[in-house]
Amino acid sequence: MNHHQPEPSVSGRLLRLPAVENLSGLKKTTIYARMADKNDPFPVPVRLGGRAVAWREREVLAWIEGRAKTKLHNRLLGLHDIPKPCLVFCRIS
Repeated sequence: MNHHQPEPSVSGRLLRLPAVENLSGLKKTTIYARMADKNDPFPVPVRLGGRAVAWREREVLAWIEGRAKTKLHNRLLGLHDIPKPCLVFCRIS
């Protein structure tokens, strides 16, 4: 009789900050700033105890997937070609 523990599914894993940074390509400051973004909030971590937190892998992956779909959607609509406002600096003599 072979008793194997089932492998934890990808959706059940918890990721610490370095893994979230690697997966998302974002740094700590940006991750925490995006958590406060009302339009596209980054997933909120779960508290592990004390000052330790971790993010649910499925939520981080879903956020990344959603951003990829939004970028593709905008590209298909041609929204990526709209120039961003720029500032012009002039010297006044």
